[in-house]
Amino acid sequence: MRDSVKIYLKKRCEKSRFFYGDLLTADDNCHIAVIIPVLNEFPSIKDTVNSLILAGEQTFFRKIRLIFVINNRFSASDEEKCNNGRCYEFLREISESYKGVGSNLRITTIAAFEGNKQFGEKDGVGLARKIGMDFALEMGDEILCCLDGDTTVEITYFSALIETISPHKAEFALFDFQHSMDNPTTAAASAQYEFFLKSHSEKLKNCGSPYFPTAISPTVACTNTAYAQCGGMRENLAGEDFYFLQALIKTCVLGQMHRQKTGSPADFFSQIKFIPSVIHPSSRISRRTPFGTGRQVQKNSSPPEFPQEFYSALKTFYSSMWEFCLTDKIPENLPPLLKSFLEEEDFPLKFQQIRHNFRNNPRRQMAGFHILFDGLKEIRFCHYLQNRN
Repeated sequence: MRDSVKIYLKKRCEKSRFFYGDLLTADDNCHIAVIIPVLNEFPSIKDTVNSLILAGEQTFFRKIRLIFVINNRFSASDEEKCNNGRCYEFLREISESYKGVGSNLRITTIAAFEGNKQFGEKDGVGLARKIGMDFALEMGDEILCCLDGDTTVEITYFSALIETISPHKAEFALFDFQHSMDNPTTAAASAQYEFFLKSHSEKLKNCGSPYFPTAISPTVACTNTAYAQCGGMRENLAGEDFYFLQALIKTCVLGQMHRQKTGSPADFFSQIKFIPSVIHPSSRISRRTPFGTGRQVQKNSSPPEFPQEFYSALKTFYSSMWEFCLTDKIPENLPPLLKSFLEEEDFPLKFQQIRHNFRNNPRRQMAGFHILFDGLKEIRFCHYLQNRN
């Protein structure tokens, strides 16, 4: 176990009342752990479990742990709590059938849906993911994958994952995604939103942003070391996937750029890996989080559009800053609204300090630049433009 994992387990691991329950399997470490928050998912959870079992049968020589974090708040409805109880019983039965010698599958259920194990009002899916992923880390599981209780995977899920990610291949990677279109009342809105997400991602990539991958929780997988080094899953009520993926990019991509002596930013950003298998999130209506697919489907309206001015400004900004780091040529062609945004964010002074710290290393300057002007800054800049146009 590497030092970063030991440090994380000592200082940041969620060691709490949630790590106790009937179904915890503490017998051995596994090669892959899939962490699945569960709230009011019965009977659809059956489809998720069945798809994972079928995929696991293709990689019998690898030990796989499925970790279900069944959770609800104290204030949850009786219907939600009852549904979670049914999920618990269903998973108990499934886990019993996989306890025998010869099975490569381990099923762990962490019960956070009754008694003093219930969540508080400020807790949500971010905490549920963190509980499960921290548990996997403590168990010594090597690759940690996020998934949702309403998401199915293809039969190549584990085999493609193994081929793509490992400590010697990639520290993190992302699955492609395609929302389930089996509900005709939500299919159109879901397809529109998915198109927006993928189009936005491609445009950010063309701008030269390292934060171009779409942040959807069930697409993300990483090694245990990368998980620990980036600070683990965030506990946000929503957007935990965005902040977690951003932290992985800063740690694994920009961190490597900071350490290497050769290569342009594009060389490092092109190393972000995508796993050749597709996961299928549900397109159902959901009010659990303030944004995301479920909320967009509920609104049944056109997805948001980022102005072309936003992408053009970012592309000019990123290419100009790389030239600035290489040649000391001060950018003169930045759009006025970008300049005013940077001033309000106190960016020039902060970047001047980065330049001073790494004055003889353009690559480290640019890595520091992208850590400073991160994915959240991109969103803030977009909102800045929209509010002034």
